[in-house]
Amino acid sequence: MITSDYQAKYIAHELERVYANDDVAKLSGLMFDVQIIPTPHQIDAALFALNSPTTRGIILADEVGLGKTIEAGIVIMQYYAERKRKILIIAPSSLRQQWAQELQEKFNLPATVVDAKWMKSRKTIEKDCIYICSYEFANRHSTRLSNGWNLLVLDEAHKLRNFYNNQKGIASAVSDIAKGSEKSLLLTATPLQNRLEELYGLVSVVDPKYFYKL
Repeated sequence: MITSDYQAKYIAHELERVYANDDVAKLSGLMFDVQIIPTPHQIDAALFALNSPTTRGIILADEVGLGKTIEAGIVIMQYYAERKRKILIIAPSSLRQQWAQELQEKFNLPATVVDAKWMKSRKTIEKDCIYICSYEFANRHSTRLSNGWNLLVLDEAHKLRNFYNNQKGIASAVSDIAKGSEKSLLLTATPLQNRLEELYGLVSVVDPKYFYKL
């Protein structure tokens, strides 16, 4: 945890020293607002995601426990600072509140957890807000959620690996949402488990034509 202005300044200095480019200079300035000290590999992963403007999606596939949520939080923080604040996080139901809590406590970012009751009470989705929903919710409300997100984050994204052989269900609904999003960020420790086709399915969720280009 960053406990003093001196510590924050030191981390910002180290970021600029080790990663000497404009994007890192912007990123280092944001470190004053966070309550964690990101590790070098987490910074590298976040910069990889931020410095890939021509790709529709990025997979962060660190092993369990290496901080994919922190990496995603850094990316979300940068988008938020650039006023690209229309952000949707899709996660397992059991992790929705945890996401909201970590964004608030570690990155000082407000987020709204949405469910069926919330959806009934709202007519529109705000453009300057971070929303968190479950995969089941996304499946039921994919049409309403397909409205142009600056950033779409898919936690535990391996749940979508079967897209290559099943064009229906949750993976299909998420793909519809991703089509209208500027960028998708997929988090999973197991992008493929048994067959290479699983990786094909995962990539195809956010960019169905990606492998056609190869």
